[in-house]
Amino acid sequence: MNLQNWVSQARDHWKEFQPTRYKRLKADGQLEAELQLAAELTYQEMSELENQGYNEHEAWEMVRQTYLFPAEEAGLDQFDPTDPADVRQKQMYDNLAGIIF
Repeated sequence: MNLQNWVSQARDHWKEFQPTRYKRLKADGQLEAELQLAAELTYQEMSELENQGYNEHEAWEMVRQTYLFPAEEAGLDQFDPTDPADVRQKQMYDNLAGIIF
């Protein structure tokens, strides 16, 4: 089975929601291998669930977040004063708050 679609989707997800992991794996030259492994493990676990009687959609819903789409990295929603994007966003919020209130 060609798992490249899952690999591509996971890469985008990890880059956005797991940036520390993504950068570490990329710097270590392990990103593509880990993405491929995540896709293969997802496929294997889905196959096991389907063999137990779950349909493909149910198996996908049960497994996809385990390997391909893990939860957001802790602290991503916190303000980082060293990140220019966070600073701009805060300035925009402060400006709007001044107008509204």
